[in-house]
Amino acid sequence: MKRSRTDRGPHEHHDSESGPKRLKKGGIPNSIGKIKKEIRNLTRLKKVEGLPPTVVLENERKLEMLQQKLVTVREGAVSEKYKMVRFFEKRKLFRKLKTARNTHGDDSEEVQTIREQINYIVVCFKNIQHRSFDGGHHKD
Repeated sequence: MKRSRTDRGPHEHHDSESGPKRLKKGGIPNSIGKIKKEIRNLTRLKKVEGLPPTVVLENERKLEMLQQKLVTVREGAVSEKYKMVRFFEKRKLFRKLKTARNTHGDDSEEVQTIREQINYIVVCFKNIQHRSFDGGHHKD
């Protein structure tokens, strides 16, 4: 049996906002699937004839914004996926750099190549998939 509002106690408030979180009208989704769905809907809407020019212009702007958002979300997903791998690669390279400095000195070519690899890991590696520098071979 359902109780009416007046039968509820002081701590039993019915809150309409406690339901599932929804996007506000015109909001930008954060997941790749929802962004793709919105892009697909807007491209279909572009083909419809007889829409006012303001609506068409607004839809084109939203489409461009969603396409840029899709690229950034994908890059973030790849970056997050390979975050730990990047960390371990950096640690390996810093160990190699330390031993190369001790054996060959600071100005040797081996030290320079290791520094370039570290720079690659730190700067360029964020948005691309993993590529190990030692070829995945471990020394025993």
